[in-house]
Amino acid sequence: MRKVIVRLGNGLGNQLFTYAAAYSFAKKNNSKLYVDNESGFYKKRYKYELHNFNISAEIAQVNNKFLGEIGKLKRRILIKFNNYFKNKFFLIESLDKEKLTYYQPDQFSINFKEKIYFEGYFQTEKYYKSYEEELIKELTFKKEIAEQHNKYIKQIVNSNSVSLHFRQDKFHINDGFADYKKMSLDFTRKNIEHAKKGVEYFDKVLNKPVYFLWSNKYDGLREYFPDNKFTFVDSNLHKDPAYDLYLISLCKNFILSPSTFHYWGAYFSKTKNKICLSPNNNFNVSGYYGFSNNKDIKADWWIEI
Repeated sequence: MRKVIVRLGNGLGNQLFTYAAAYSFAKKNNSKLYVDNESGFYKKRYKYELHNFNISAEIAQVNNKFLGEIGKLKRRILIKFNNYFKNKFFLIESLDKEKLTYYQPDQFSINFKEKIYFEGYFQTEKYYKSYEEELIKELTFKKEIAEQHNKYIKQIVNSNSVSLHFRQDKFHINDGFADYKKMSLDFTRKNIEHAKKGVEYFDKVLNKPVYFLWSNKYDGLREYFPDNKFTFVDSNLHKDPAYDLYLISLCKNFILSPSTFHYWGAYFSKTKNKICLSPNNNFNVSGYYGFSNNKDIKADWWIEI
């Protein structure tokens, strides 16, 4: 059986998008999926996170990874010559000069022989919609996460819960932005403005909404979201993000932040009539809806306000 070796990288949300797309591609091509859990994290600030899910893909063998400086060089050379061959070595998400993209299903119609390396974020559910039922079973949380002892679980499940999420310090100096601190503050400010609009909306349409707030850093947020109305879920700060993603998925409604992480928390929610307010429909340095490089990121289950 042919092999599809998916290179994962970046944070948990992007890892889930990449895996979902690669899973669909492998299924379409009757191929076996393997995960490269190292190459994409070399000298990066993120780490592999899908060990917290019951995925069926096996970890790729060392000889199918591009490790260290020599591996990076080998990968560059293979990519350079990829277009000269009918049977490809790589399927890399197509981006324009601004590193933006959109749903391009023709990318999955590619010729390859024994194996192909799969790279990119593919941030739209259109890539995996045909295999959604299988993916829901594939992307279930490991037992230790789904059965975590957390004081907030009963509160979330037994209330008309609404999830808020804030990603602070989004930009880093290593990203190449000279004014990364100002950009991060501006990103958080816009997230707060949107969240307040969402709270106003849910205060009107829901019966006794209860707000639960997640963040990678809670500094300064209580100034805008007081404790008497908002519950700060800060018990998993020093654990893998999958622990918080599971808690978020238990919520019934969402004020979506510009974040792939929060996207998947809402996606995993099993509430049938969940209300998911989309992030602001604006385009900025972080992309469409303030967080995605894919023009087709908007899901059918989003509501714009």
